[in-house]
Amino acid sequence: MNRDISLLMYSHSSYSDVWSMFTGQTDKYLPDITKYAFVDAKQELLPEDWNVITYEESLSYNRRMAYGLRHISTKYCILHHEDMPLYSAPQIEKMEELVDIMEQEQDVSFIRLIKNTISGESPFKSYENLFRVSEHSNLLFVVQPTIWKTEKLFEVYYKTEVSHIREFENESHWTCLAHGIEGLYYYDGAAQKGIYHFDSNIYPYVATAIVKGQWNLSGYPDELGELGKTYNIDFSKRGTV
Repeated sequence: MNRDISLLMYSHSSYSDVWSMFTGQTDKYLPDITKYAFVDAKQELLPEDWNVITYEESLSYNRRMAYGLRHISTKYCILHHEDMPLYSAPQIEKMEELVDIMEQEQDVSFIRLIKNTISGESPFKSYENLFRVSEHSNLLFVVQPTIWKTEKLFEVYYKTEVSHIREFENESHWTCLAHGIEGLYYYDGAAQKGIYHFDSNIYPYVATAIVKGQWNLSGYPDELGELGKTYNIDFSKRGTV
């Protein structure tokens, strides 16, 4: 993987039961990438090769993320929360091509690795499978695996003050509009998975593994079923939907 890109996982110790699945799958499929975990306390449950950045629990969600992003040295990063584990191998060469495109296209701040809109596609120039994220969709920012220019992601988190994590996606949309932060999403015809999102062939991940605090077995019965066996997850402890 490109040396100037890292992967980050934001989490809280109350979700530490999810970490083994996320970190295990990341280490399996992206063993060479630099990995960061933003958490409230350094935990033994995190692998030794992960760079753990500990935030103060008193900070708001956006301040926690901004604090962590200050410590990332790579020009690019892939954004995650802990409940978005890979279930199959990503297309690494294609992802590296996306980074090359972002190098060439200075106005592109991010490329989302999933289509999560049902609006019509707006192709970006002549690039294959790349489409603009419409400013009219209210989805300029989403917490889904996305390749970001790190300085732009820091800007969004630093300038979007919220009192609760659930407010962030809505509020950050307006931050992106105000500061000219634009981006793309990658879509190659993958099947629709839910009401508003599709599968991702370039980065096959569970979107998302936790819904309202419970395991999303209804959405991903096969994928989470296999991952649960691999990582000895007792789904009954958290409950399922």
